[in-house]
Amino acid sequence: MRGRWTLAIVGVVLIVAGGLLAHLTQTAGGIRIEDVRFKGAKGNTMSALLYVPPNATPQIPAPGILAVHGYINSRETQDGFAIEFARRGYVVLALDQTGHGYSDPPSFANGFGGPDGLAYLRSLPFVDKENIGLEGHSMGGWTVLAAATAMPNDYKSMVLEGSSTGKPFAAEGTASWPRNTALVFAQYEEFSTLMWGVDLARDVTKSPKLWALFGTQGAVAPGKGLRRSGQRHRAGAVHLGDDPSGRAHLA
Repeated sequence: MRGRWTLAIVGVVLIVAGGLLAHLTQTAGGIRIEDVRFKGAKGNTMSALLYVPPNATPQIPAPGILAVHGYINSRETQDGFAIEFARRGYVVLALDQTGHGYSDPPSFANGFGGPDGLAYLRSLPFVDKENIGLEGHSMGGWTVLAAATAMPNDYKSMVLEGSSTGKPFAAEGTASWPRNTALVFAQYEEFSTLMWGVDLARDVTKSPKLWALFGTQGAVAPGKGLRRSGQRHRAGAVHLGDDPSGRAHLA
């Protein structure tokens, strides 16, 4: 009996300690995390976690990032990105897609919730409306692309991770849309045929669909910037700049 009580106590201590460690990790540097609900354009309830760094104020708004998870996931899966962005001075809205987490169903509705998320982020008084980036993984990439389609002038750059432009759920990518786009696509991604029309993910740079996105007629070189039709497309579009004030910004 004593052994069971000892194990139970140890278990409780580990749970409390783990929760405390997670809290300290997430909020290090004065980051505030809020559990938010807001209404979408069609009256639907949307859910998100809002990461607010201490530098973000109505007097000095900070750049914002809409961060979105993939299929059958939730806002918490963007924690790794959101925490690091917030530590570097960005306000991050980690969204639950429609039909995921605490956001109203159905799934896939209303551009996956992307336009509603971007509109809410832009409504915050401590967010710089001229300096907003989009970041999405897998179906979250299609979510931020839906936001870019609905609000083409309301974002500055975009990072797609394990995602794609074009069918089945997004508009086709061109040399002028979406702007300032970076693609992160691992060599063992599982949906390379669906997303980029290549059998092996490591051959994504040979995809004509990707060539159209970057406005080139040959293989896209990883990490190389391309400029076409007056629009800049380059890897690493979301970054910290050399602003002497130390404030973050989007390229």
